[in-house]
Amino acid sequence: MRPTDIDKMTMKQLKDLALRVDLAMERARARESEQLREKAKEMIERAGFTVKDVFTESPNLGARRAKKPGERGPDTRPRKKKPRVYNPDNPDQSYGGYGPKPAWFKKLEAQEA
Repeated sequence: MRPTDIDKMTMKQLKDLALRVDLAMERARARESEQLREKAKEMIERAGFTVKDVFTESPNLGARRAKKPGERGPDTRPRKKKPRVYNPDNPDQSYGGYGPKPAWFKKLEAQEA
């Protein structure tokens, strides 16, 4: 490889160089990934396993399936907050302290003030 003085390059030359570097990095990543995959495969086979044995989840081991984007489990549901204040005139109406205050709550605040 020959050294390049990037301080003397034009904008077009720099963009071209950046593109070539990006492409070279992608190729290097793919090449190194394949080499790593081959090494891992050799290690797995030397240990007496198959790739499928190692990378398939076993339901008996309690392995969890990864959730897909947008998929939610039961423990991630938004919980309903307990109301902090009930309307004394109508106990079916409540206010939890979040969001805009209902009219009956504003009247209660005004009476207490």
